[in-house]
Amino acid sequence: MERGIILWDDDIGWCERLRKELAKSEVVIEEAEGWEELRKQLTKYMEYRRTCHSGQGHGIEMGREILAVVLSGQRLLEEQPEGWQEAFQEICSIGAAPVVCVGEGDGQELQAFLLGASDYIERTKDIRICASRIFACAGKIKRHQGWDGTGSAAVLDEGKCQFYCCGTVLDLTKKECLVLSRLLQDQERVVARKDLLLAAWGAESLGEERVLDTVIKQLRHKLRPVSYSIKSKYGVGYAVKRNLSKNA
Repeated sequence: MERGIILWDDDIGWCERLRKELAKSEVVIEEAEGWEELRKQLTKYMEYRRTCHSGQGHGIEMGREILAVVLSGQRLLEEQPEGWQEAFQEICSIGAAPVVCVGEGDGQELQAFLLGASDYIERTKDIRICASRIFACAGKIKRHQGWDGTGSAAVLDEGKCQFYCCGTVLDLTKKECLVLSRLLQDQERVVARKDLLLAAWGAESLGEERVLDTVIKQLRHKLRPVSYSIKSKYGVGYAVKRNLSKNA
């Protein structure tokens, strides 16, 4: 599957250097012409991931894996002067990919993180560092959301308590969602029971061991139709695994 970066920045020289650096890793840049186009691209890509539809045509419609969104904080401020903060938060909340903000310093870094950015890059930094940080952000979200690079996506929407996988939408309870989220953070690895209890019940997890067993049982039942399963390691904890042979 082709990998790409959605870029929204008007510094032609910086963009070209980033394009050349990413090309070394066979990653292409797809540029957004403006704020509305950027929002539409990400919304469309998120819908693609939820339905696992490959489609026809170019770019996102062909199933390109978007590693990250790289956008200029200054350009956003200029195009959305009255509501740039809300606009930035909207891009981050779509959840299609990590958002890397490119800025000029002067306090922009703190603002970017407060609004939901995954990382912040100053335009003057070594372009190799920029590319490395983009890949680092992409790696974090891939582990969390279960993207395996084959064209099949699994997305956990914690706000709606829904799990999207292979065209199937699974409705979860709040506790099921919290437990699954913690398991996906360390996909394929055993997560200790105490860590799952802490993630779902917090400091008040004492005495909820039996309830955790029930939640795991319910999750196993719900995940059965899709390509995920939960394995147990007696006395230790649980691990969520992807069964690629079951992919739709």
